[in-house]
Amino acid sequence: MEELLSLGADAAAVNATHESSLVAALRKDWRDLAAPLVRAGSDPNLPDRSGRTPLESAIGSRDLVLAKTLAAVGARPLNGSWGDALWKAYGYREIDACRLLLSLGVSPETKDARGRRPLQAALEDDRVDFLHLFLCYGADGKSLYYEACRRKRDYHAKLIAAHGGQPRSLPAPFLDTPLGLAIREGDSHTAFRLLARGARPDQPVAEGQSPLHLAIVLGRSGIVKELLKRGIDPNAALSTKVSDSFIKLVRGGTVRWLLKNDTNVTPIMLAADSGCSDTTRALLAAGARTSVWTKRNHMWPINIAARKSDVAMMRVLLGKDPVVEQRRIVVDLSDQRAVLYDSSGLELFKTSISTGRKGFSTPTGTYAITNKYRTWTSTLYDASMPCFQRLSCSDFGFHQGVVPGYPASHGCIRVPAGNAQKLFALTELGDRVEIQQ
Repeated sequence: MEELLSLGADAAAVNATHESSLVAALRKDWRDLAAPLVRAGSDPNLPDRSGRTPLESAIGSRDLVLAKTLAAVGARPLNGSWGDALWKAYGYREIDACRLLLSLGVSPETKDARGRRPLQAALEDDRVDFLHLFLCYGADGKSLYYEACRRKRDYHAKLIAAHGGQPRSLPAPFLDTPLGLAIREGDSHTAFRLLARGARPDQPVAEGQSPLHLAIVLGRSGIVKELLKRGIDPNAALSTKVSDSFIKLVRGGTVRWLLKNDTNVTPIMLAADSGCSDTTRALLAAGARTSVWTKRNHMWPINIAARKSDVAMMRVLLGKDPVVEQRRIVVDLSDQRAVLYDSSGLELFKTSISTGRKGFSTPTGTYAITNKYRTWTSTLYDASMPCFQRLSCSDFGFHQGVVPGYPASHGCIRVPAGNAQKLFALTELGDRVEIQQ
């Protein structure tokens, strides 16, 4: 062939089917003639009888060495679009062909007919190998971090972040953040990674509140702790106007009502409603105040826990362990007796009592001692009630009084004078009280 070319053979000539000498040589697998034929005038972009150019055939057959040789001597994809070639290689899932095209300078940002970028397609198709390849060749992953989080593709999100895909807010009308989505999905690992990559821990999420507020109402205690570590104020009240979408996430009716009709609802109040002791303890450890109340209705955090009869939460708010209890009191309305037990169930103290008479019955249930007053005057009956111990922020409790041997009170639990003082000395705030029939 070289001798023919030296004698003046026309390398640019075509055969009866309009195929070039290059196509004919490659069909016979004379690969070493590719470059000499092109240099002698053979058109490297003339297609074969099936309409495929030599470069497309090389890519399609995964002959990347030949493809590189052809590209070096001027071969181009059909229609002159390198982007089309990249998309075709991706469609065949030919990762080596994609790598070759990218190494030859094809842009990884080339869009297909649907307006997608290769990186986006790889994410949608769950092809982490192609995702990594496109990122390595400079594809911009910033706008896809959110989508990777939404699809719960943790490894994909990690790759995007590692290649500089910093988290950023979505444009309108979404008005959300990747961090907000991670919190909503309960994806702690992604949330931590987002924060480590620079996501703002105070930027409002789709519901219009802070990430801390969202994490609390959804019970994401691990994320709450991480946000607090990053300096978020544990006492920052919710914004005055609370969206319906946020209110729907709140568990208890009391707090939902407060969010609609009151102000100065704080994180510790949301935690008291959430039932998540770990969240409340994290807030307290970070400096959350329990001596705070809503502006109009003067609702304290412990009032919210009491409304839900959440003894464990009341104990946490009072500085006690929610599970390990040193003592508990059992009140038996039938026997008119109260017994104090230690943590192992041993009886520490027993006393006769007098509970609510007909029309003023003492309610059954489980309570916590939320207030202790050695001297107290009833605000309902203007009566002296020494050694008063209020139960779950309600209007009744233990106090010193007359014990005639039968129910005689207005609902409180009367204890004889000497025993009332002993019981007062033996109990602490947060102790559980079980009242049973």
